[in-house]
Amino acid sequence: MNAHTLARERMAHWHRLTQAEQAECIRRMAAEGWSDYGIAHATGLAVEQIRRVLGEHRERIDFTYAR
Repeated sequence: MNAHTLARERMAHWHRLTQAEQAECIRRMAAEGWSDYGIAHATGLAVEQIRRVLGEHRERIDFTYAR
């Protein structure tokens, strides 16, 4: 199995996840110290998409603490 085949299989697994599962993975990667660009590269998503997911999560946290 070559590197290209492994990358394709990894991306196929990613695309089978629900949107909520993908968002959770992105949040976990960020919590582990991954950069926005690193997460984008690993997931095949645009940096803007990564930032939007992380921004939505931060808004929910801010709303929870504001109550």
